[in-house]
Amino acid sequence: MTHVNAKAPTGMQVLPHLTSWRFFAAAFVIFHHFWLIPDRAAANRSEFHPLYAALDAGFVSVSFFFVLSGFILCYTTLARQDGNKLDKRKYFLNRFARIYPLYLLTLLPEALAAMRGALARGGPPDAAGFFITKTLMIQGWFPQYTQGWNDPTWSLSVEALFYVLFPVLIVGAARIRRNHLLPATLVMLIFGVAVQWWLRNDFPAPDDMRFFARHPILRVPEFLVGILLGRVYLESLLNGEAVRRATPIVVALCVLAVCGYRQLGVPANALALVPLAALVMCASYGQGGILAHPKLVLLGEASYGLYLLHEPLHIWMVRLSRKFAFDLGTPLGFALVLTTCVLTSVFLHLKFEVPVRNFIRGLGAKRGASTS
Repeated sequence: MTHVNAKAPTGMQVLPHLTSWRFFAAAFVIFHHFWLIPDRAAANRSEFHPLYAALDAGFVSVSFFFVLSGFILCYTTLARQDGNKLDKRKYFLNRFARIYPLYLLTLLPEALAAMRGALARGGPPDAAGFFITKTLMIQGWFPQYTQGWNDPTWSLSVEALFYVLFPVLIVGAARIRRNHLLPATLVMLIFGVAVQWWLRNDFPAPDDMRFFARHPILRVPEFLVGILLGRVYLESLLNGEAVRRATPIVVALCVLAVCGYRQLGVPANALALVPLAALVMCASYGQGGILAHPKLVLLGEASYGLYLLHEPLHIWMVRLSRKFAFDLGTPLGFALVLTTCVLTSVFLHLKFEVPVRNFIRGLGAKRGASTS
């Protein structure tokens, strides 16, 4: 057991607004990847148009996910009755059950297709390298494997590092004195912004920039911001009602960040990190309204699948559309892609993700009971 000594309530509250925002963040990634501009090169010549800039900045959703991951892990660890203890065995089993089954399910079809193609071309070694690094979730550590094979899954190698580091990080975060929490969070936010600024400005070669921007170590500050925000929330350091009322302002700042970063000459991740972190706090205090609607919460719960599935599904739909001479680059085509991705993610969440997760956790509970 890892002991943490932070004040925590006796039970966890449901935070539906946080879950619902996950859906919008995942949907923003889809808009980023499949935005409705037939000639993207021509669009880049109009890169200062706010709409083009916003659609091209969909990658900032990943920063939101990283901050949210730290917040949720801190909250669920400390906001329970035995919040002064972290059962590492149970923790790692829960993390595995949460992310790996669906990750593997979405990886295998593309892996099999790539391996089949590689064998047909004489079996280049990259196919085996992709398979090993992707399966072990270490692709972000290797520049030659950080892109390709369901490209958005690079962020899962970052999350894997977060999960490994969390048992140590939560101990340190829990030891921060209550009156030092807000300054510590501010310092980490500034550091996170500085890292993102450096990543986007100091690498003239796009491939170098992309590798370092996806490197697990360099995304840890965002995760730490989330952990510290989780403690800020649990310690009730902010006026919940005031934070809740600030939500429209924070959402507007997020929109301005992704629409105006090019005009300001500031990297999107650097400009958006602070409002995205603020959005996590606002959503944690959210109550009622449309963001608490069960259907929207379900979409948020299925957003992990939406993030993992959208690129493989899009590839499959493009191949199918060619047979029927249907253009997916039109608004109708995009709506079809988005609807298919959303419905498939919900189906897999209900019929695969949740049952398999519960099955794995049940096996772990039985084994724990038999060894106790």
